[in-house]
Amino acid sequence: YIEDDKIRFDIDKIPANARIRTRSEGDYFTKFGGGTKTLGDYLTDKKVPKRLRDSLILIASGKEVLAITGMEISANIAVDNNTKEIFTILEERN
Repeated sequence: YIEDDKIRFDIDKIPANARIRTRSEGDYFTKFGGGTKTLGDYLTDKKVPKRLRDSLILIASGKEVLAITGMEISANIAVDNNTKEIFTILEERN
């Protein structure tokens, strides 16, 4: 989940090939509340200006976006009752 400048998720749900990167053509996102959208459609729905979209920091596995820092995490990595270890990332921007 997202709290202020922190992003928290179930570390055991992160695939081994996950990377921190910016957006890429064909990215998609499974929203925390459910439903899958292209990343572009999701950002449009959230009214993120186009000029800011390329600077968003993502956690992704292939084309699947697992987290958009400062915005939302995917339902696929959410903390739940079975979570054993929560990983926290603190976002700092200058």
